[in-house]
Amino acid sequence: MLQTDIHCYLLLFYSVNAEVVLKATNVDGVFDDDPKCNPQARLLDTLTYQDVITKDLSVMDLTAITLCQENNIPGK
Repeated sequence: MLQTDIHCYLLLFYSVNAEVVLKATNVDGVFDDDPKCNPQARLLDTLTYQDVITKDLSVMDLTAITLCQENNIPGK
């Protein structure tokens, strides 16, 4: 199984007991749709792991989201 870079970072995060994961992107936050394709996309103020899963948001892949959720890893 190949792992994405985010998996490696999350495993490192967990091993050094870091307090938060910061994920840089080329947009201003998490939107309900791709703001580059949909100018009507709305910026989401708050987000839970379950929101990411049920709304199928492309924040990280499902394995990375599950890893964060199961290990109580917060994200910003």
